[in-house]
Amino acid sequence: MEEKVYMEILYKLYLFPQVPRLIFLHLWCTGLRISEVCTLKGDAYYWDGEDAWLKVYQIKMKADKMIPIPFMLYMVMRKYIEKNHIRPKDYIFKGKSGGAWELCLFGAAAGCIFLMISKMTRESFGYGDSLLILLLGVVVGFWNLISLLAIAFFLSAVVSAAALVFGKFHRKTTVPFVPFLGIGYFFVRVLGGVG
Repeated sequence: MEEKVYMEILYKLYLFPQVPRLIFLHLWCTGLRISEVCTLKGDAYYWDGEDAWLKVYQIKMKADKMIPIPFMLYMVMRKYIEKNHIRPKDYIFKGKSGGAWELCLFGAAAGCIFLMISKMTRESFGYGDSLLILLLGVVVGFWNLISLLAIAFFLSAVVSAAALVFGKFHRKTTVPFVPFLGIGYFFVRVLGGVG
C-alpha cells in the first residue's frame, strides 16, 4: 500500500472507533499480518526495563517470536487491557463468541476482496476505504459487515443521486466513502447488529 494512504489514515485515525484504531496501529507499527494481530492475547505485551516487546505466536513456525514495539503502543495497550479486564489468555480483539479465528478469517476476507477491487479499478474505490472495510470486518464480524456495507452503499447512492439532481456533482465527481462507512458502523452498533 502506498505511503500516502497510510498517512491519510494516520491523520484521521482519531475518527475511527477504538478497536479498528488499535488494530491499525498494530499493523502499522509492527508489520504483523492481520491474522497475527487478531490472535494476540492479553499476555502479549512485555516491558524488560528498557524496551517494550510484543510476543506473537507464529502458526507456521509453531513458536513465539518477540518483536520490539514503540513504548506508546505498549502503554496504550496496557491501559486498554486493564480497562477491559482482559485476562492473560483472552484474545485482545475478540468476536462476540469470544474467539478470534472466525473474526479474522471472514472480516479479513471481505476486506481483501475490497483491496482487490481497489487494485482492479485503479483506486476508483480507494485503498483507504478498503483497509477500513477490512478493519471493520474484523471488528464487527462478517454478517454485521454486510449490514454496515448495505447501509453505507445505500446512503452513498442517495447522497450522490441528490447531489447530481441538484447540480452539486458532475458524473465524474468522486465521493469519499469513509463517512458512509462511519454512519453504517454507527447504525450497526446502535441497532445491535446481527447475531
